[in-house]
Amino acid sequence: MSSSTSYVTLALDDREDEVAQKARVRWVVRWAAAGVVSQAKVRTSRLAMSSPEVRVKVVVSIHNLSQYWKWNSLASRCNAPAHSGKHPTSRKVSTVTPTSFDKSMKYNKLRVVLFMIIASFAIACGDDANGIGGGGGDAGGGGDAGGGDTTCGPLPAGAVSLASAVAPESRIAEVDLTGSQARISFGDGSPGDVDGLFDVNDPSIMYGGGLDVFPREADFRVGSLGFDATGATGCLAETFPVTTLDLSELWTDGSESADISGRAMSIWLFGREVTMRFGDLDAADTVTFTDGALTSVDIEVSVELGVDYATGISPPTVYVGTLTFRGDRLSLSMDDTVVDVQTALGTQPQSQMIIDIQGTVIAVDG
Repeated sequence: MSSSTSYVTLALDDREDEVAQKARVRWVVRWAAAGVVSQAKVRTSRLAMSSPEVRVKVVVSIHNLSQYWKWNSLASRCNAPAHSGKHPTSRKVSTVTPTSFDKSMKYNKLRVVLFMIIASFAIACGDDANGIGGGGGDAGGGGDAGGGDTTCGPLPAGAVSLASAVAPESRIAEVDLTGSQARISFGDGSPGDVDGLFDVNDPSIMYGGGLDVFPREADFRVGSLGFDATGATGCLAETFPVTTLDLSELWTDGSESADISGRAMSIWLFGREVTMRFGDLDAADTVTFTDGALTSVDIEVSVELGVDYATGISPPTVYVGTLTFRGDRLSLSMDDTVVDVQTALGTQPQSQMIIDIQGTVIAVDG
């Protein structure tokens, strides 16, 4: 166990006797400390003989890691020193002024004034009264702080799974050269089911024996991201830059087992090589945690789908789209028409490629 010392100045009414003042200060500190520390010792001393203010010395005892992070988060919002875990530190935290104390209604007014003090303390520290308050006991009580809700959670790990539940209506379509489409809902969910090579206008028509374009159906694994968690506390809302993005579960060239089958796409598009490339991350790509829980993924990267329709004759045809994560939403979107498409059978007027895959990232706390 180690201790940290902080100060808060309270304006007390001269009409209170010394016992009442100390009792009220003790209760305030117990409430303010609840959910942050397990013990708060109070010592008071007048700042000046003519002043109605007292300086309250709060000695907080840190017993476990959760309390350590909670106190450090609170201290940082109050411009107080963080708890080192070894050496006590002290610094004035904030000054709060309650309403005047009405001695004739001492008990009821005491409760009101205490709440206002705690609310003021909380506002000054950028928190709400419920996040700091708690505990209780009678006005003259001391000892351990009462229990209360904490606002901190586990420290965010440095990686996040992007596995998603994808809408069954998600689809891919090539409108002009093949006139066909694949849709997750066309399959029955069994291994190797047929969900692709259906007519783009009349899904009752299937070409050849069909294809399994979505091997995992609506249960996409997508991949994972890494982020820089430097300075993470696990308290309140914290946003971190995304540093890595692995989408190999969504697409791997030639794979039969990724979320979108590269092999099936190649067979569909005349047996030609099909590639998918994703753009680079930038400073706007972030993840947000609230009290240690993932609450938002915000990423947008470009997507290029390349099809080598005329191998050795001309460069691959490239269709452009975006992969976006917003909050808990995943969207792989493309609607691109390329004109004068070079194929092994000559130049074709155009080719429209549509990808519309929408889903929900499972790891995000909605």
